[in-house]
Amino acid sequence: MSEFLVPEEKIAELSRLVSQRTGIPPEELRQKLDLLLDGRQPMVSDKVMGILNNPQMVEALLRSEKVQQLLRDALGGR
Repeated sequence: MSEFLVPEEKIAELSRLVSQRTGIPPEELRQKLDLLLDGRQPMVSDKVMGILNNPQMVEALLRSEKVQQLLRDALGGR
């Protein structure tokens, strides 16, 4: 797995942005992201980190109703 260095401030900022769009608390989003990126699925981790490093892609994804519904479903229907 290639290693991406994402500053803590950027992760916190993205968590706040996703939280605002979905209504899911930033702390809960961060826990789910940590689980996803824990190394169990290196290919997925690389793709997720690539998205996190591209603010325009994050914004476009967050505007998608399908992505918002997937996030709500994955986090217990919130």
